[in-house]
Amino acid sequence: MKPLFLTMTAFGPFAGRVEIDFSAAVTNGIFLISGRTGAGKTTIFDAITFALYGKASGSSRRSEDFRSKNAASSTECSVELTFALGDRQYTVWRQPRQVVEKRRGTGTRVAEHRAQLTLPGGQVLGSLSEVDQKISELLGMNCEQFRKIIMLAQGEFRQLLEAPSRTKMELFRRIFGTGEYERFTKRLGERKQQLEAEAAVHTGVRQRLVDALVEGGVTPLTAVPNAAHLPLETVEGMVNPWLSQRTAQAKQWHKQLEELTARREKLDLAGAKALWDKFAQLETLSEELKALEKQTPEAEKWQARLTAIGEARIIRPLEEERAQLLVRLKSYEKELEEQKRLLQEGKEALALAEAQQALAPQRQKELEETVAALARLEQQRQQLRQLEEQRASLKKDQQTLEDLQRKLKANGSQLEWAQTQGAIEKIDREAFQIDQLLKAIDEMGYCMMEHQTRLDVYQSQYTMFIQSQAAVIAGRLREGVPCPVCGSLQHPSKATMTGEPVTEEQIRHLHEQMNAAYNSLNAARERVQSNYLRLQQLEESLTFPPEEIYKNNEQILTLKTKLVRERQQLTLSADSCLADLRMYDPSIPRRPGAELRDMAAITRQKEELTAQAAALEGALNARQAAVKEQERQLNAQGISEEESGRQAKELEERQGRIRREMEEANKGMQQASRQVESASAKVGQLEKLLTDGKAEEGEKKRQLIHVMEESGFKTREAYTAALEDRSKEGELTAKLNRWREGKISLEARTTALKEEIKDRQRPDLAELTRQEEELRCREEEARKQWTVLEASVTLCGKQWKQLREEFRTSARTDEEYRLVAKLYRCANGDNPKAINFETYILGAYFEDIIKVSNRHLARMTDGRYQLLHKEDPASHGARSGLDLEVLDNDNGQKRPVTTLSGGEGFKASLALALGLADVVQMYSGAIRLETLFIDEGFGTLDQESLESAVDTLLTLRNDGRMVGVISHVELLRERIPAVLQVEHTPNGSTARFV
Repeated sequence: MKPLFLTMTAFGPFAGRVEIDFSAAVTNGIFLISGRTGAGKTTIFDAITFALYGKASGSSRRSEDFRSKNAASSTECSVELTFALGDRQYTVWRQPRQVVEKRRGTGTRVAEHRAQLTLPGGQVLGSLSEVDQKISELLGMNCEQFRKIIMLAQGEFRQLLEAPSRTKMELFRRIFGTGEYERFTKRLGERKQQLEAEAAVHTGVRQRLVDALVEGGVTPLTAVPNAAHLPLETVEGMVNPWLSQRTAQAKQWHKQLEELTARREKLDLAGAKALWDKFAQLETLSEELKALEKQTPEAEKWQARLTAIGEARIIRPLEEERAQLLVRLKSYEKELEEQKRLLQEGKEALALAEAQQALAPQRQKELEETVAALARLEQQRQQLRQLEEQRASLKKDQQTLEDLQRKLKANGSQLEWAQTQGAIEKIDREAFQIDQLLKAIDEMGYCMMEHQTRLDVYQSQYTMFIQSQAAVIAGRLREGVPCPVCGSLQHPSKATMTGEPVTEEQIRHLHEQMNAAYNSLNAARERVQSNYLRLQQLEESLTFPPEEIYKNNEQILTLKTKLVRERQQLTLSADSCLADLRMYDPSIPRRPGAELRDMAAITRQKEELTAQAAALEGALNARQAAVKEQERQLNAQGISEEESGRQAKELEERQGRIRREMEEANKGMQQASRQVESASAKVGQLEKLLTDGKAEEGEKKRQLIHVMEESGFKTREAYTAALEDRSKEGELTAKLNRWREGKISLEARTTALKEEIKDRQRPDLAELTRQEEELRCREEEARKQWTVLEASVTLCGKQWKQLREEFRTSARTDEEYRLVAKLYRCANGDNPKAINFETYILGAYFEDIIKVSNRHLARMTDGRYQLLHKEDPASHGARSGLDLEVLDNDNGQKRPVTTLSGGEGFKASLALALGLADVVQMYSGAIRLETLFIDEGFGTLDQESLESAVDTLLTLRNDGRMVGVISHVELLRERIPAVLQVEHTPNGSTARFV
């Protein structure tokens, strides 16, 4: 992972938006972050770590505290990092949980922790969990592992070096992907347990099958207590002879069963029963045929009634046609009478309509006069409507003029409010600057006390240091040997050690603290002066120079009190103006925005409203004069809206009445003519239909009498009875058909049976039944014996086959179990070295890391120190863990890494981080450790060690890696060409490459 571009907004000391382009760092391969204490150097590493993982680069800082205290209340804290993995670029944006100003209204709101990751293809992940998971997948490590390997935070660079074995194992497992070896061991254990369970299952199955064979009658197995555990050959020697014996017995009983079955089937009891049934059936059919022959007279009567019904069915349509014709003739006669009546009424109506038609010319003239009067009256009413419209338009324009006048008043209130609001804002800016100045003065007072305290401690400790050095020199003095300080040969009063000795390292550390306090004091003094100069630009009454701020502190407080009073008065005035403004326009909010304070817009609006009101007032006066003149003319003519409306209503009613009378006369004439014409035509048609119908009815009557005589009906009653029998026709037909079909069927079946049993005698069923029953009982006994033996042989044979197969399967399972159990014990640590499979693999990686790390460490320590894989005494020298110890080649002694001094520990930690990166690059292509960030630690090195450490870091450029360093050491600034300078300003820190 290589950072390419970093953007910080309101992040830590960076109050505004700060953008850092790392292209210079990528080109040089190494860059230095330089700046004064507190400027924000470590914050840049925090921003990178926070963008990736949502946490700081060091464990002592919280992400909730990242928001800048100097940022505007509406500005949200966020970080955006564009980084490269190989040739692919990713952009991650993240915002911490923070309290910011509401976007609308007043008050604050809580902005929750959010993140967004843009992938190379343009896909965007917006869920916090998705982004965190994807970052961990891409980098191949979590935040804690990133801190130990990539980001060596200030005061925490020894974490990886001194981490316990379990922590290193978790880290290396994730980096090198050795979890598969642990999973392999786990799968071996699971397979071992599975095979143990399978072996137990096989044993249980064998025992159940042996028990089943015993229950099936295999008596040789009952003499053996644990037959399921015997060898297969032994069990075969007991089961196979028993099965052979039972098979032979079953065959003997089966042969006897077949002989008995053949003898029983030879009796043919079923054939004898069938012959006996045929003799009985013939007797029954003969009796039924005699009964049907006795019904012959009744069947002839049924046939005669069916014939009469058929004849009546032929006559019935003729009779119905004559009846229908008589009904039509009656309807014709009735319709003829009705049409004659309508004809007479039509002639009378026609005469009346002709009389009304003669009055048409007189009515037409009256109608034309009415229409002309209506036209004259409508013209007068149109003039009245136009006058009313002009009055309404005048009223609307009057209302528009009043609205313009109200807007002019509202404009005046708005102008006054905007001017007052501007004055309030000016006071607020002055008050804010006064608060900033007073705050800076308080901070400078604190810094002065802090500096004085650090100075006193340093001077006290430095005195003790000089005394300690004098005591050390005095301890080396010998009588007669010159003192290296004064040259005296006698030493009567030697300096002595009082208390704990003070080291040079402690003095250097106290001096750095004193310098840091002094720098903080200067920075606070600069903030006081810069805040005062900004206040002077706002308040001309402050004329004293910045150096006299402390003498005039009371004047500043008085100025603040004065501004508070002025603001209260202006606020009351602004509220009054706003209340007036909201009376004219209630839609204006109680806290208006900046759009109501645009002075240029307010002035333009006032000019436009004034011009519109003047123009509208002039036009309104001219139109009012014209309307009054038109009203005078209409009043002189005596025209009123009420009178014209009454006259128009009377004329319209008269016009409608005349038109209705004329239309009714024409309509009556036409209806009467149509009625006379229609009735005359229908009378002629009906008279002709009556004449033709009567002739047809006489002819049908003669035909009906002739047909009845030919059908054999001697009387009308006989014909009527045949018609009534029609409802019983189906029943009579069914009875006759059943009689005929039954008689024919019985005759055929009787003939067939007689032919079938010709020359045969009835069998003796009782004797045949006795013989058959005896043979069946013997046959059933033989079948029972054979079935029992056959079932026993089949079942036991099947169980014996399963048992043999189970013996073979168990043998294969046992063989696999022995192999898997041996492998599992070895992989799980039951081996001469007492380490599991994964630890063995991790140990090999660890040996490689140590080997490569020692190359870097030898260069930085001139070969003095060497990292070793610590041996576990409990395992007789076996390296079962991932702990480290250090070998001091100057004395040949091994000791824990925790005993290394600050500078030695830094060099060892740096070497281990570089060695890990090198080995990961060799073995794991998915994880790319292309960047290393180091926060401080170089100050603990002497000049020679510092040179060798820098040389080591510079060699990393050849491998395409990038190193970022935070340090105050001047040598690093001279040796590293790319410097990211972080500077503190009153408005927030800035960062840029120089």
